[in-house]
Parts: sequence; structure tokens; C-alpha cells
Amino acid sequence: LKLQSAVLDTGEKPPPPVHDLAGLSCSDHGGPSDDLAKEMIYWSDIPSDDAFVSPIGANSKKRKYLTFEPDGGGFNNIRMSMETMIVMAHAMSRTLVMPPSQGMYLLR
Repeated sequence: LKLQSAVLDTGEKPPPPVHDLAGLSCSDHGGPSDDLAKEMIYWSDIPSDDAFVSPIGANSKKRKYLTFEPDGGGFNNIRMSMETMIVMAHAMSRTLVMPPSQGMYLLR
């Protein structure tokens, strides 16, 4: 309210916000300069990615597998290793084999 009343009193417009949504400046918080931040965009779908065929095993007529065995760590360790295995299986054109259902450390 103070900013609005000051604007009304002086008749000047405040400077436009650096970020469209929140008026934040990355450089004020240890991030990149405002010029670099303008180049950043949110992730978007790239249609050509759907047509990608991995060069690793793409020409193989034989089905190949990759197995996943969770470690004895906590939930986050298991989650991260599973994400890695999913990406690896996709990149190598392999079928990911999951272990049978089992309890997890500290979550039993």
C-alpha cells in the first residue's frame, strides 16, 4: 500500500518487475544476472524427442533386459537409483525388470 500511495502522490510509475510472476531478481538472491535470467525458459516438449531411437541396441533383434535391485538404504536412495535405472533402460532400449514387492528399510 505504501508503494501505491507513493506512486499516486508523485505520479510516477514504478519500474516493471524483473520476473513476470513475482517481481523477483535472480541476482538479488545469488543467481544469474537479470540479462542471463531473461534467456531462461521453462521446460517444454520437443516433438523430435519422440522420434529418438537409441543407437545402443537399437538394431538388435533380440530382446535385452536390465534388472533393478534396490539397495538397503532409505526411500530417497531407492527412488534415485530407480530413476537412474529407468533412464538407462530407455537409453539402451532394454526392458527393465523390477524385483518382487518387498518392504523397505525404515518403512516397514
